[in-house]
Amino acid sequence: MIKNAGILGLGALGGMYGNFLTRAIGSENVYILGDRERLERYRDKGVYINGVKADFNYAFESTKLDLLIVATKFHHLRKALESAKAFVTENTIVISLLNGITSEEVIADVLGKGRILYCVAYGMDAQKYGNHIEFKNYGTLAFGEAENEKLSDTVKELKEFFESINFSYEIPKSMLNKLWSKFMLNVGINQVCAAYGLHYKDVQTKGEYRNKMIGAMREVIEVANKMNIPLGEEDIEYWLGVTDRLDPESMPSMAQDILNKNKTEVEIFADTVINLSKEYGISAPVNEELGKIIYKKESSYEL
Repeated sequence: MIKNAGILGLGALGGMYGNFLTRAIGSENVYILGDRERLERYRDKGVYINGVKADFNYAFESTKLDLLIVATKFHHLRKALESAKAFVTENTIVISLLNGITSEEVIADVLGKGRILYCVAYGMDAQKYGNHIEFKNYGTLAFGEAENEKLSDTVKELKEFFESINFSYEIPKSMLNKLWSKFMLNVGINQVCAAYGLHYKDVQTKGEYRNKMIGAMREVIEVANKMNIPLGEEDIEYWLGVTDRLDPESMPSMAQDILNKNKTEVEIFADTVINLSKEYGISAPVNEELGKIIYKKESSYEL
């Protein structure tokens, strides 16, 4: 039974879900993890969720966690996980909210323990600027083993916990397909909004940017199909429906990174698609174009 939880990474998603859990099971049962310097900064400056200071419990001393939610940026993942090692046991359920398709492998490599489930977050519109996080939609977490025709004990335990706190979740029959499907969405929407400085509203209507987003997603479908992962046009239609319900004035994390002059995750999006395309002898011109634009923007400011 899950009685406590830890949040590793206090970005937009980590802060939003950390605040949800704090209100659901009490701040004494939710631990914000990280290195001491970072935690002291959070404690001293505070973190504000929709204008209200969050009642976060910063974990300066280790405790054994029932659930660990990893919500860092991918390029900070390995270092951040080192600060979480003392909190994780063989029985800790671990889920990752990171973009891309490889974070679970990294988590298993660094932690070497815990019950790691696949997970993707979708339908949320959280934004973080400085120590302020704003959102309208919590979205949904899809989680599970690679395949979920029959639910494992670990999946059942997390399912029961989410139901007990009225948290929106989904358990797809194939989490590997869901992982790649969400990756496809991120390759499109994150990169197009980052490259051209767009909000969700700019890709919610027909036109140049929506078409470019779809073009980048189709290149993922082509790669996935070469790897026997059954993505198709119906997956694009599904995610367009999700995207069209997001706050029009919000924007994805990658576009926020450009505004905040932070390093983006272009390596796990455009670079991954381009490299896999080369491996399978196909082309990815839209991702090549988006990657060049984003790298040029990154090079214009000091990281």
